[in-house]
Amino acid sequence: IDGVVIAALDVALDLVDVTKYRYYPKSTVPISSIMTSRGCPQQCIFCFHNMGRKYRVRSAQHVVDEIQWQVEALGVRELSVYDDNFSLHRQRAMDIAQGVIDRKIKVKLQFTNGLEACRLDRELIFKLRDAGTWFMAVAPETGDQESFKRIKKGFQLQRAREVVAWCQEAKIRTYAFFIVGFPWEPESHL
Repeated sequence: IDGVVIAALDVALDLVDVTKYRYYPKSTVPISSIMTSRGCPQQCIFCFHNMGRKYRVRSAQHVVDEIQWQVEALGVRELSVYDDNFSLHRQRAMDIAQGVIDRKIKVKLQFTNGLEACRLDRELIFKLRDAGTWFMAVAPETGDQESFKRIKKGFQLQRAREVVAWCQEAKIRTYAFFIVGFPWEPESHL
């Protein structure tokens, strides 16, 4: 079945001139995108779950096959991973990164949709770096601990700080998502 899916992707992406993509940020061109999973089961109160709450994944091998195909067949040099929650299953994320490393695929990776801080650790961040990751978003959503609990992020605010520190150590650029003005927050927080 993997070959069938890749063949279907081959037809669709062959119709697109990836050299015309104008993503920001990017470190190189041509750049393309990939989705390795859909959905997110987390209970964050602000999220509208556009891909649903059911988490559906492609196998790590299938993802690495597509990454290799995009690099070799289309000449892609950078991929933006647009999953709702790429890091939900840590071992799968490790397997994808290791697959890119083992096959010696020369590609830059970025996670502009954000990675869930509670699912990241130093080992995974460095593995992603070794697979070509240069940029990722972290999404604490707020810097206020009380608001953090109320929006049901599912981890401690300190964890986001740790993840950013590990990314700095790994030389992975980061940025963060914040929501300003939750209904219970005083104006002094704005």
